[in-house]
Amino acid sequence: MEKIKLQNVVFGKENPELYFHEKEREILLDGYFNLFDIANRKKYTDLKDVVLEIRAKRYDTLFLMHDDELIAEHKLGDEEIAEIELPYQEYDDGVFWFKLKKSDQNPSDSKIQPALSLNMEEGDCGDILEAAYYGLIDSKRETNICITMCTFKREEYVKQNLSFVENQVLSSEEVAEHLSMYVVDNGKTLAEDPYFRKMEKKSPWLRIIPNKNAGGASGFTRGMLEAIRDRKDKGYTHILLMDDDVTIMEDLFMRLYGHLCTLRDEYKDIRVGGELLRKDFPSYLNARGEWSENYLIQNDCHLVDLSDRREAVAMLLKNRNDKKLYSGWWCACYSLDMVENSALPMPLFIHDDDISYEREHAENRLMFLNGISVWHNGFEFGNYGANQYYHIRNKLIASSIYEPEIKSTKAAKWVAKCMIALLLSYRYKEIELISRAVTDFIRGPEWLYNADAEKINSKVRAEFSKDAMKADDFSEIPETVRKRIENYRKNYSVEDLKKYNSENRTGGHIISKLTFNGWILPTNKKYKEMTLLDTPFEAFRSKNVVLFDPVDRKSIILKKDYGKFFASLILIIRAVGRIKANYDQVAKRYRDGEQSITTLESWKKYLDIE
Repeated sequence: MEKIKLQNVVFGKENPELYFHEKEREILLDGYFNLFDIANRKKYTDLKDVVLEIRAKRYDTLFLMHDDELIAEHKLGDEEIAEIELPYQEYDDGVFWFKLKKSDQNPSDSKIQPALSLNMEEGDCGDILEAAYYGLIDSKRETNICITMCTFKREEYVKQNLSFVENQVLSSEEVAEHLSMYVVDNGKTLAEDPYFRKMEKKSPWLRIIPNKNAGGASGFTRGMLEAIRDRKDKGYTHILLMDDDVTIMEDLFMRLYGHLCTLRDEYKDIRVGGELLRKDFPSYLNARGEWSENYLIQNDCHLVDLSDRREAVAMLLKNRNDKKLYSGWWCACYSLDMVENSALPMPLFIHDDDISYEREHAENRLMFLNGISVWHNGFEFGNYGANQYYHIRNKLIASSIYEPEIKSTKAAKWVAKCMIALLLSYRYKEIELISRAVTDFIRGPEWLYNADAEKINSKVRAEFSKDAMKADDFSEIPETVRKRIENYRKNYSVEDLKKYNSENRTGGHIISKLTFNGWILPTNKKYKEMTLLDTPFEAFRSKNVVLFDPVDRKSIILKKDYGKFFASLILIIRAVGRIKANYDQVAKRYRDGEQSITTLESWKKYLDIE
């Protein structure tokens, strides 16, 4: 029987409610990241038993919990390592956690410091507690992970994450020998930076790979190709894709490695997704597996408050279809057997590249585990501006392949709806981008593969640059409007996000709909402030719209312009007509042609590598 560490008990330097709670002279290790999820391990792994090893100083009693039930009490010796066997075989779901009661010898030590961390130096508060859950298994799987991070001229993000890997992860003897990291540099700038040259030279675990700038799709695929090429020498079994701008949960690699080592045979190629928490509201979950249907992204775990144990456990207990869900490439782990022996991603540049790849491999199932988590910005503003081009083009491509039941009428209605929503709020340039997206979609998979992706991206972003949000310039805006904007930013909260995602979100009153949101009526307001969270009907009869970002201090003034209105209307009619006339046959071409542009050889040619 082999013993393997599954997860550390951790204390974050920020957001302590995700790790522990305090109650009088007790510390409750019931924060989301310290819960031990039973159901996922019972379903996917070959674990025989689980033990908790703990060394506590100034705590003399441990209470072992299952959900809200006290199941055992153990006495602890000061600074002695105790090994506590969990009744793993007696439960099929729920979570284990524990709480510690302080001894009476040090009554002054009544508070635990929120900066507590297992990795803090001796002499700090790190010696108050160290603990980890271990699994017992007949034989663990050989597991070696190639972390692949794609970047484009975002050196500071990459530096932060390289530093984290070097200082936090590789200091752990359990995982240090089983991790390597490839940074795929689409901007080809890292080699010019002394920091990265020095880091690569001194770090045998790190490799920096200059790459053609064909978006995230090309960067992550290049990582796959390199991992496949090196797997014999390096012994790689898995690849972990990660965005460059994520903040990594400190125990992520330990938990991922421990989990992969214990998988059942039938799940050896399962996809492991990363939970996405929000940087703006760090205790709230943004995604834990989504699915795409009828051009809509569905998410039944959005904005779960993970600081609330009961709410978090209820989420863990959801019965979800693991063949339906996908994980984004902010954090997604794949078996290299799966990667090497099946279709690679499509060359979509950005947007829906990860969704398409995940949908392609849905039969391999998808699972999540608390703590295999990252923080990232939310995606409410992700489809703004130049990204509209990729959002529409790639969504049409993906749906034509994975939802063949969608026909031209439904596709045309969706495109029309997207374009009209922009027209209602004076976002004319984005309508032009969608028109271009429709044109390029109709060109088919041959064009997609052979087009100069970097040139297209540069052109799209250059054309939108004049209409993009810029640093606030409110010189022509009335003081009352400025104050409303500042007040909104000051009070911006999770509730605003919940309203945005609510099924009851207003679609405009009857008059706004009958008058095309006031376009056939005279204006009655000079300025109306709006965010991308607002329904376009908020612009009703406004002469000017101040579109502003609630977090970054950026904004733009959009003006009601009848000339642009009619020009946009023509683009909408043309785009809808072209979809109705061409969608069905073009969709079939994508379904038939997908395989030829997702092979290893086709990607080598696409990226100009041998």
